[in-house]
Amino acid sequence: MKRHCSHKRNQALTLIEVVVILAVITLVAALLLPALASAKRKAQFITCNGELKQIGLAHRVWAGDNSEQYPLWAKVTNNGTTELLRKGVPDSQLVRWNFVTMSNELGSPS
Repeated sequence: MKRHCSHKRNQALTLIEVVVILAVITLVAALLLPALASAKRKAQFITCNGELKQIGLAHRVWAGDNSEQYPLWAKVTNNGTTELLRKGVPDSQLVRWNFVTMSNELGSPS
């Protein structure tokens, strides 16, 4: 009789091995997600801070070009918005008009 010697090894994973792999992946994900969320918040803060700096610089440049007056204090004839403030225009529209008057100094509308 011939013996059938097989050198092939069963390549399948057992259920315990699959559960252990999933547990490790879950653990790694649970450890990394808070760090990624923190990095995202920090990136948003840096972006917002940069945009506020650009708005402040746009105000300064606009004032330098218009007799050292900011848009809110300059007359409409000088591309300002002071008359709109006195007429009682809502704040949201007043802010919009301030940005419209400084549109040349701002790099992007965002």
